Amino acid sequence: LNNELCDLRNQLSALFLSWIGSKKLETKYGVKLTLHSKVINVGSYFEKQARIAGQNYIPCEICGENRITHFCHILPKEFGGPDVPENYICLCPTHHHLFDHSRLLKSEWEKIDFSKKMIPAQEYVKNVRKRQLQTFWIE
Repeated sequence: LNNELCDLRNQLSALFLSWIGSKKLETKYGVKLTLHSKVINVGSYFEKQARIAGQNYIPCEICGENRITHFCHILPKEFGGPDVPENYICLCPTHHHLFDHSRLLKSEWEKIDFSKKMIPAQEYVKNVRKRQLQTFWIE
């Protein structure tokens, strides 16, 4: 019973943080996202830490670099983006910086597969990030 109550508390907390983040996003960009209640998976956290400790990097989804890569949040934490694999893309430091600052080239953007990511992350990419990039692509 105690474990079930803890799970319920964690789900409610994740949903509340998602709601707060979605309200920030709606206020800042006028975009509404689907709420989510993704709870951090302790197993995936330890797997990520083991990969980092063993220098076993996943290749960058854009260029294939695998000497060092980062897990980049698709839906930023400030907008309620959770620390779960369905909200990450794996990028080298250069592409991570370019992603975060909406400076990826169109050809680089098209290499990223968002189809298996969580729905709110896909909505954010479509309604916010891609619009910012399209402005950059015109210049």
